[in-house]
Amino acid sequence: MTSFMDRILSPSENLVEEVRTHWWEMASSSLILLVTVLVVLALELGSLLTGSVGFLVGSGAILLSLIFWVVHYVKWRTKYLLLTDRRVVVVTGVIAHRTNEIPINRITDIRCDQGVLGRILNFGSINIQSAGAEGTEGIGNVSAPFELRNRINALSEMSSTSEALAGRTGSTNDASDAVEALERLARLYQADLISKDDYIKMKSKLIG
Repeated sequence: MTSFMDRILSPSENLVEEVRTHWWEMASSSLILLVTVLVVLALELGSLLTGSVGFLVGSGAILLSLIFWVVHYVKWRTKYLLLTDRRVVVVTGVIAHRTNEIPINRITDIRCDQGVLGRILNFGSINIQSAGAEGTEGIGNVSAPFELRNRINALSEMSSTSEALAGRTGSTNDASDAVEALERLARLYQADLISKDDYIKMKSKLIG
């Protein structure tokens, strides 16, 4: 059976990273569950919940809190971002998956927002702006948003470098474009987004 990931990726597309939202999204539901359990235990110890009625009230409160936690957990686990060598895909949905995507080569701007708590725990929102009809796509409470932004920018540069290499095939030699492509290629290699062999091959094509 074909997995959802296999259905998203095209045959020649490679998954670079799968980014999940930060565990802080589970904080509120986890706190509610914990407080409910502690309150029920305190009432039981204080003999304020007695008999079958008390048992039903306490058990019902814990069960409702647990259901709320499970629903929240499932939503948390089914919201993530896929970063490939061609696209940024935001996936949401529990039963029916919903995907919003922006091609790497059409990204014009990436904005990160991080509050005080986000700076302490290293999470925040990231919004990606596209030059095409895709508009702006984002995801909140993602782990290490600024590091993710840097990786997306590096992939965007790699895409531009690949296009520059393709454009040089059979075309006139443009020295300024070649220098710019070489600089992008060096940044990709320094960021460990391409191997040494790929760096040497692409550099040889650019130098020609």
